[in-house]
Amino acid sequence: MSNPRKNVWKKITNRIQLDDKDFDNLAHPIGKKLSKDQRSKVVEALNNYDRNTRLNQSNEETKQDRKALEKVAKTLKDTIAALRTLKDESTLHGALFWRTGIKPEEEMSRLESLEAEARDLRKRAGKRGRKRYDSIHALLFDLEEVFVDAGGGTTGVTREVSGITCGNPRKSHFIDDFVWPLLQHVPKDTPRPYAPPALAAKWEELRANRPVGDDLLWLKL
Repeated sequence: MSNPRKNVWKKITNRIQLDDKDFDNLAHPIGKKLSKDQRSKVVEALNNYDRNTRLNQSNEETKQDRKALEKVAKTLKDTIAALRTLKDESTLHGALFWRTGIKPEEEMSRLESLEAEARDLRKRAGKRGRKRYDSIHALLFDLEEVFVDAGGGTTGVTREVSGITCGNPRKSHFIDDFVWPLLQHVPKDTPRPYAPPALAAKWEELRANRPVGDDLLWLKL
């Protein structure tokens, strides 16, 4: 049986490329231009985010398929059970199929085949599903490495209102001037954070929950 998504992974390729002008714009917040290796890492990080976010979308669709097939299989099972119970009442059973012009044994066989096929497809969909990948987390950590290595400074988050550190909105030199401009190169059909403060809040949470010993980058901050 053909798989309707058999080519989905092949279609998810690298779609993001940045030119010299794009990288020159990034030089201002950092204070110098990125090296060739750093540029490659930035493009790779963006494409990984784009690709893995779309893989997550495909996985969500697969989960919906599994739920739908499970519902179909259960409905068919209940229908078959009801018809078998009705068969004991020979008069009603005969009248039902006679009035519809359907042969009882053939119809039962078709329903059983449908139920078996629905359960088989449900099982196959389960095997195709992939574990959700936190692509925004990976993107932030990958870009942090480039930012720090390039001399961009601290990647911390502050909360400022009229120059006073308190309340909202969250501000981050790393998020506002480096990550957010790069996210604008991600194709519009790929979901992304809706505003810098929301992304800064996510980054603040990630930094707070990252053990010091888990990443050598922490020593540079």
